[in-house]
Amino acid sequence: MHPSVLLTRPAVDDHALSCSPVLSTRLDDDLMTKRTAALLVLAPAAVLLGVCRATWVAGPTTDPVLGPATVTVTGAQAAPGTVALVLVSVAALLGMLMAGRRLRTVSAVLMVLAALGALVVTARVLLAPAEAVGRRAAEQAGRVGTVTADAAGSAWLSIGFAASGVLVVGTVVAWVQARRWSGLSDRFDRVQGQGGQPGTPPPRSTWDALSSGVDPTDDRPGEPT
Repeated sequence: MHPSVLLTRPAVDDHALSCSPVLSTRLDDDLMTKRTAALLVLAPAAVLLGVCRATWVAGPTTDPVLGPATVTVTGAQAAPGTVALVLVSVAALLGMLMAGRRLRTVSAVLMVLAALGALVVTARVLLAPAEAVGRRAAEQAGRVGTVTADAAGSAWLSIGFAASGVLVVGTVVAWVQARRWSGLSDRFDRVQGQGGQPGTPPPRSTWDALSSGVDPTDDRPGEPT
């Protein structure tokens, strides 16, 4: 075995160099679509979580216990499930970005369903603001159910409803994009398949040959040195 072979370790073999442009292109494409998908979901989710702290509905009540009073209800109080559903949607997005093909589909379905749930809960408040005020007034009076009240929705309620609608659209678009993503192992399999028949092992590098005790300078088949 020539001494120079033992002292030289190739940084990258020829096969890796020939495949690196293809692999790099695939990685760049997936990275761009993943960034877009994350933005489409995280942006409306952040807006919706932010407006949940603001007053969505307010109105007067004439309950005998509370007396004449104006009751204000925040988004988290009027639609108590919204925050949890948005967080589930964000968590499912993270799972979709990092998981393999099968788990990615499960995460995408969960993400869309959570976004739809947030839209439904928000729409109920928009369609019946007095119910939210009456329920909150009953809670303040220590009762179960609702009390008679009048209410009107604020601009924050409209923003929250719009954000939940955008969230649904964003999750659906992200799901569609995710179906074109390829897992890391899939990319390597396709790249290796371009150099030979499917299932053919990739060419061995000089360093791999040395590690297994084979002289890479010897063209004759034989036993490991």
